[in-house]
Amino acid sequence: MSPHKATNGRGTLLVDRIFSGVGRIRCASGTTDARIFRGINGMLDLLYARGQYGPMEAIRDRKIKAVHAYGMYRDGSLKNLPDAKGLELLEPTWAAWVAITLGKESRQSRKYAWTRLSKALPRDAAPLHLPEALRTLREQMSEQPAAFNRTRAAVLAFLRDKIGKRKPLYEQTADVASLKERKHKRTAPTVALAIQVRDSLPAAASAMWWAMYTTGMGPGEYDGAWEVGVDRIAIHGTKRDSRDRIVPRVSNPTRRSMGWDQYGNALEALGLQPYDARRGFSHLMEEAGITRIRRKMYMGHALGDVTGGYEKAELNAFRVSDSALMSGKIAEAEERQRQDRKSGMKRA
Repeated sequence: MSPHKATNGRGTLLVDRIFSGVGRIRCASGTTDARIFRGINGMLDLLYARGQYGPMEAIRDRKIKAVHAYGMYRDGSLKNLPDAKGLELLEPTWAAWVAITLGKESRQSRKYAWTRLSKALPRDAAPLHLPEALRTLREQMSEQPAAFNRTRAAVLAFLRDKIGKRKPLYEQTADVASLKERKHKRTAPTVALAIQVRDSLPAAASAMWWAMYTTGMGPGEYDGAWEVGVDRIAIHGTKRDSRDRIVPRVSNPTRRSMGWDQYGNALEALGLQPYDARRGFSHLMEEAGITRIRRKMYMGHALGDVTGGYEKAELNAFRVSDSALMSGKIAEAEERQRQDRKSGMKRA
C-alpha cells in the first residue's frame, strides 16, 4: 500500500490492512518515514505468512504501536514479539489470577510475590516486562535466595497459566536462574522445651501451642476440620490424602482464640515459629519409642513402600498404648521440672 496519513492529514503514516483470520489492522504506524513504514508492512506480511497472528492482533488492538513492534522485530527475531496476552496490563491480570488461586497459602504467597515484583517493574507494566524485572530482582535479592526463588516460581506459574509454557515469554523468564539456597534445618523442640514454652506463653497462645504440639497439626490444619474423640483426634488434612489421619489423644485441644500474627509474635519472642510445634510432636513420638512407621502415619507423611501391607486397622491396636507412651514422656519431663524448681528453691 502507498504511504498516507489520516484524512485530516495529521499524525504519522496510517497502517490499513486486512488479513484473513486476523481482520482489519487500522492504526497509526508511529512513523512518518516511508522506509520504516514499508518495513512495518513487510513485517506484517512475514508474520502472516508464518501464521504468527498474536503480534498482529496486538497491533490491531493497539496494545503495542506498530513502530515499537517493528523495533523489537529488527533488534531480535520474530520470537521476541509478544502476542496480545503478553501486552495486557500486568497488575490487574495478576490480581485476577491470585483471586482464583486455590489454597490460602498459595494465594498469600502470590500476593507477597507481587509486592516484591512490582518494585522492579515499570509503570503500566505488561507480562513482556517480567523477564527483565525478574533479572533485576535476582541481583537485588542475592542475599534472600528463598524469597527470590518463591517469587520466580510465582512468575513462572502465572505465565504457565495465562500464556503457556511453550511460549517464548515463558522460556525467556525461565532462563533467569534460581538462586542457590542454604538449607537450615530447624531443630525440633525437646519435650522439656515444649513444656517450658507452654508454661511461658499467655493463656490463648499457650493453648494453641499445646494443641499443635500434642497433635502434629500445622497452622493450616489447626484452622481446618478436626474432631476430638475418646482416645483419638481425627485430623482432616489440607494438603493430600495421607494428611487425613487419626492420632492418639494426648491432650484436649481447643480452637484458637487469638490471631496468627499475635501468636507468631509471642513465639518469636521465645525464638520459635508456629510450625515448630509440629516438629516437636514428631520428636515427642521418637522420644516415647514409637516406631518410625507409626510416626510417619501419625504425621500424615506419604508412606510409599515403607510399610508394605501395614494397615490402618493394625495402627488402631497401638493408638491407646502410643497415647500412654507420649503422655508418660510428658509427665516425666514435667516431674523433672518440678524437682528442678524445688532444688532451686532449697538452694536459695
